[in-house]
Amino acid sequence: MHAAYIFLQSMLSGDDNMIQNKSMVDSIATCLDCYKTCAETKAHCIEMGGTHVSAKHLMIMEDCIRICQISADFIIRNSPHHHHIAKECAEICRECATACDAFPEEFMKECARHCNNCADSCEKMAGAHTTAASKSKH
Repeated sequence: MHAAYIFLQSMLSGDDNMIQNKSMVDSIATCLDCYKTCAETKAHCIEMGGTHVSAKHLMIMEDCIRICQISADFIIRNSPHHHHIAKECAEICRECATACDAFPEEFMKECARHCNNCADSCEKMAGAHTTAASKSKH
């Protein structure tokens, strides 16, 4: 996560930055961290075999990997839809965390922690938009 975070901090400090604030940088870094952790964990699951490679488990891990990558991309591009994607990302990350936490191995528990961190961050991002939108209506 450190290299991605340093890169994102440099984007934030530039004069022509598209990233609006530190919370966006943190969300991008958290999404990319979860993306990396889930991809590595999925590869390890494939090596282990057994229940680690059930279709349902591999599907939620792949969904998590992809939504985290997409969520980071939407924030980086400052898409007006990044809040919607963040809401979906949080939901999928929570489901992946539950699935990974059901396994006894520490590497699976670690993946669950990263997924929960990402879900927390994405919920804040989605919630920030909901709060701002409701204030602008009044």
